[in-house]
Amino acid sequence: MKKLTIALVIILIAAVVSVSTYGTYTFLNPSSASSPSPEPSPTASQMPTSTPSPEPSTSTLTQAPSSSPIETVTQGASSSPSSPQKKTVAVVDGLGVNVTVEAPVERVITLDPGLTEIVCVLGCESKLVGRESTSTMIVRPPSIEDVPVVDYNVEAILELEPDLIISGAALDYYRDKYEQLQAAGIPVFVTDSASAEPSPFSNETVIDRSCDLVTTLSKFLGAEENATKYVNFCQHYNDLVRDRIANLTRDQMPVVMLEWAQPYMTSVISYQQSVGAINIAENQTVTYPVLSAEFVVSANPDIIIEAITSPTHNETDFIVMSDSILNRPELSDVNAVKNGKVYIYDYVVMREGVGGHEVVGFLYWAKWCHPELFADIDPAAVNSELNQLLFGRDAQGTYVYPQG
Repeated sequence: MKKLTIALVIILIAAVVSVSTYGTYTFLNPSSASSPSPEPSPTASQMPTSTPSPEPSTSTLTQAPSSSPIETVTQGASSSPSSPQKKTVAVVDGLGVNVTVEAPVERVITLDPGLTEIVCVLGCESKLVGRESTSTMIVRPPSIEDVPVVDYNVEAILELEPDLIISGAALDYYRDKYEQLQAAGIPVFVTDSASAEPSPFSNETVIDRSCDLVTTLSKFLGAEENATKYVNFCQHYNDLVRDRIANLTRDQMPVVMLEWAQPYMTSVISYQQSVGAINIAENQTVTYPVLSAEFVVSANPDIIIEAITSPTHNETDFIVMSDSILNRPELSDVNAVKNGKVYIYDYVVMREGVGGHEVVGFLYWAKWCHPELFADIDPAAVNSELNQLLFGRDAQGTYVYPQG
């Protein structure tokens, strides 16, 4: 009897230990049991879709859009209880170079503020180990300020041992630096060639371009899910604009001059056609021509749009630039000046496809060119919604002027 009792006790103890061990394993390894999805970041409330003008047009305005798709971007999308499995990703960049990495990469350096923003859009700011000095001017998490500034200092870049360097066309100008980085065996993805020629008309918009870039970079970063959420949000508005301008004739399109960097400097590929407008420089033979004042006066633009950089997003910067254009004596009889249709925007909201807020600038352009078609669209509300979606907070300061 005594031996039987001891045997029963041993069996009981073994059972308790077995249950306890399984419970501990399940806690440390949630994938082994049914686990809930990670707690989502805060999402924006539904965007107001009706901001009618005092006298909205009834003949051309199409049906108001439904609410945009809101999905929360998950920070650190590539993280998991165990290290993600590496895979080879090969992409041809803007220089025609095949860039190959073992993805997801963990240490990234960005050499363009718009590209820094895209990394943040993808929820991968924790992977940034170096950046260029102007990244703090963009809409981004405050943690970006703690990322070391390297700009185009090759020695500083190499010391950080990045898995990937992402740059805009500027690195193509610094060919010696680009070649040094390549010689060091570091994958370098460059978005554009510095010697790009004007491209013929296409249906591509800044939203298409930014979405393509976000999708490409997400493959390097292992953040495809976040890329899909962002693309769905932006393409909702892209489709809306395409639908509303689809039946416009050339006679119904305003003539628009984009100006940036210096008086009368413009761009042949500035996407006026994608918002139903005519580019004053459409027949120029260089990508970034500087037009003569006489040419501009003769072309008589209906709208002038000026791109500026405002580090503090202070409205005064925008007012000063607006006044300087409105007070140019040679423009006094130009339609845009006579009718007060001079608009100023910060590069933050549209960097010609290299940035995370292209949809905001795109909607402002569309509304400036066709206020009757977009009376129900409030780009400022979209900007707020996008920032809540991406960063859980509103953007502070001024990004366009006038703001109404």
